[in-house]
Amino acid sequence: MWVANAQDGTISIVDLAQKKVTATLQANVRGANRLKFTPDGKLVLVSPGSALVVLDASTHNEVKRLPDVHASGGIQMQPDGARAYAACGRDNYVSVIDLKTFAEVGKIPVNGPTASPGCAPIAVPADLRVPPVSLLETGKTVSFLPGHARLHQ
Repeated sequence: MWVANAQDGTISIVDLAQKKVTATLQANVRGANRLKFTPDGKLVLVSPGSALVVLDASTHNEVKRLPDVHASGGIQMQPDGARAYAACGRDNYVSVIDLKTFAEVGKIPVNGPTASPGCAPIAVPADLRVPPVSLLETGKTVSFLPGHARLHQ
């Protein structure tokens, strides 16, 4: 399990069987609270708010940092791994990222104000067959709640 440590910008890798941190990556992702693996498990996308960061899951090295994509919320992927969709709440849009070139290929505007600061709605097209998921941290427990239409910072 990978965990973003928003306060210091690191990422902890936790061995759940051993119940301990096995590695801490100096990823420079201060403020991050969202991580998402690509469907093939080879890449990890991180949304710290100031950029969208792509990491190699096996080497733990940074592959790409997209400074113009102010990803501050949820990240969804197409099942085939071709594109990622990152909520850019403070800018009121969802960024469309090509995962072969790591380029932003589109922006889906979110009309009107978001429900709260750091929150951007993400609607996943039905043909993607990816249910919206929200991650809520409650103390030391992490709960995944299906069916949420909004992903909150």
